[in-house]
Amino acid sequence: MNLRLEDIQKSLDNYLETKRQIFPRFYFISNDDLLEILGQSKNPTEIQVHLKKCFDNIKSLTMVRVSRGCMYLAPSCRNQTLNLWLLTIKIF
Repeated sequence: MNLRLEDIQKSLDNYLETKRQIFPRFYFISNDDLLEILGQSKNPTEIQVHLKKCFDNIKSLTMVRVSRGCMYLAPSCRNQTLNLWLLTIKIF
């Protein structure tokens, strides 16, 4: 039984590592937080609590659905010195 649990834990760690390699900012958050983010992929408004762990100076995103499957996000920041690439984020 313990060997099976160790195999499952190793598989989970490998899966999370692949997600972190795709999006390196995931290295700044715990496995539990990353699992919650990935589990809420169909409901992006639920990840708001994790944004400050991934992005410096962003406390929330304003999410506006413009069409089915397309959402535009605008950061709400404490300080307005963000890179331009953060001003428009698209989720498809």
